[in-house]
Amino acid sequence: MWISVRKGKSCPSSSFFAHNPFNPLETSKMRLLNSREWLVREFIVDNEIPPYAILSHTWGVEEVIYQSWQTLSRGQVESMTGWKKIRHCREQAAAEGYDWIWVDT
Repeated sequence: MWISVRKGKSCPSSSFFAHNPFNPLETSKMRLLNSREWLVREFIVDNEIPPYAILSHTWGVEEVIYQSWQTLSRGQVESMTGWKKIRHCREQAAAEGYDWIWVDT
């Protein structure tokens, strides 16, 4: 399922954000995947989040999770079954003018 949104700031209580429950004063952060480059970037919710697209999908075999992105080679990630959904989302986001995507993995 493909959903486009304008700003993540409109959903501050959402699960989109990495938040430290042990330090409520710490600013929440959001990780987005670039639609054109092999890049994950962490944005500070309060003032940096650009427009982004969302890939909402059902989980299957060999989903690409953040830890995969951090620990495996690009070739290993791109060979995973779940990469096809992310690749398609990146292509669609770029075609619609979005530089960033959020994937619920």
